[in-house]
Amino acid sequence: MPSDRSIVALGQNPSWGHWEQHVFYVHPGTKLDVPIAINLTEPFELHVGAGSCLSLCDRGHEWVCYIEQEARLCHLGIAEKAHFILEEHAALIHKNVLQEPRLDTSEIQIDLMQPEACVDWGDGICLRKTENYRQSLKIEHFAPRTHSECCLKSILYDQGHLNFTCDVFIHENAAQSTAHQKNLNHILSSQGQVTALPRLHIFNKAIEASHGTATQPIPEETLFYLQSRGLSLQQAEQLYLESFFQDFYANPLRTDGE
Repeated sequence: MPSDRSIVALGQNPSWGHWEQHVFYVHPGTKLDVPIAINLTEPFELHVGAGSCLSLCDRGHEWVCYIEQEARLCHLGIAEKAHFILEEHAALIHKNVLQEPRLDTSEIQIDLMQPEACVDWGDGICLRKTENYRQSLKIEHFAPRTHSECCLKSILYDQGHLNFTCDVFIHENAAQSTAHQKNLNHILSSQGQVTALPRLHIFNKAIEASHGTATQPIPEETLFYLQSRGLSLQQAEQLYLESFFQDFYANPLRTDGE
């Protein structure tokens, strides 16, 4: 999550958008280099104008987001309850590592309403002591040539408990769509627990889809290799766990060559 000095607030009328009651409209074609912070307590709607490109920092809110044609939204942080609706060629990118969850529940729904809409959703979650976290993710493909990628990774210490449900629906009109979901977990204690339910609901045969989940301790051969290079056991474990979340630390708005 970026520091407060590197973000701009959504709670006012800036030059790139405006409020109409509880709805905020981002002007079409807006390109912002810094993330936008949400500083609201009530549920609201966000409309990302066509051709816009921006990122949004969420510290736990309830909201609905419409992403218009060829717009691109990067979602940082974690939403308590969020509903994303994507139009043609719209893109939603979510990359986040949650070290100390401020919420114990997150419910996300993503609707790919028009062709070429796509979502790339990636979460890394670290749970310690008796922390419990439940994430429910629902992705619906309503149009042809829509695409979804979903990956949740977790590291559980002590009595941490993760409950993860991911339902992906590919409806009858969503031919030539792709949907891939994956859940990978490392449990580092005898009392950690993962309950994972990745599910596909497919109503069109002309698609590509996959899902799966895996849970294991840190591979001993990996720790042995790192220690053979001069690292202590603790350093080897820390390096491995940092690399496990590496994909979620990258800047999703960067393009090749930047």
